[in-house]
Amino acid sequence: MKNNNKLIIKDLFFRSWKVYKNNWFNFILIGLLFVIVSMIAGYSRGFDFNNITGDIVYNSSAIMSFISWVISVYLGIGVIRYMFNLIDGNDVKLKSIFYGVDSISHFAFVVLVSIITAFIILFGTLLFIIPGIIASIGLMFSKYIIIENKGKNVEVLDAIKISWEITKGHRWKLLWICIVLFIFNIIGFLLIGIGLVVTIPVSFLIMIVIYRELESINKSNKKIVKKDIIETKVDNFDK
Repeated sequence: MKNNNKLIIKDLFFRSWKVYKNNWFNFILIGLLFVIVSMIAGYSRGFDFNNITGDIVYNSSAIMSFISWVISVYLGIGVIRYMFNLIDGNDVKLKSIFYGVDSISHFAFVVLVSIITAFIILFGTLLFIIPGIIASIGLMFSKYIIIENKGKNVEVLDAIKISWEITKGHRWKLLWICIVLFIFNIIGFLLIGIGLVVTIPVSFLIMIVIYRELESINKSNKKIVKKDIIETKVDNFDK
């Protein structure tokens, strides 16, 4: 039987805040790094219209915009893995965020799983919104699974299936937690935006804690089911 005992909002915040408090300066540096990268994209103008030839052409700004996007995704993968290590209690250095991508295929799989889940959620949203909400909750850990497990026989569809499986029985609770985190970040934004320096990383840490808890619950449930099956077979054999 699945339960939500480990998904207590107060405990999730406490555990995540403790990690943030011990690494707050590193998170500020990470935030500044992403601000710099986003500034590169901010100066990009995308496509240019050539008044002489009438052609629509790429300019260097569009290229820089693409490069900044690649850098953001690359760093994002490293930051998530950095947070995984912090939550797991591992000794990890800030520079590890630059080595979070294992290979080109790892990077491509993260992008691919993001695109696929986005299309599924969009399709579900077009079907009366509620299916989209269910999909977004059920698939919310797909990218985390690929980020952590690429190279361990976990492919894109595997990540989607695993995310869907571990969130079963917990989706109402997860929806409520997401609403709380949304309000939490709104408050951070209202504090002259400075509060986001705290609320955004804490929110990500909370999601990773939730993923770890669901992973643990899922493994426990499988062991219980396996034990019940064995005991049933033994009882039937005795009869």
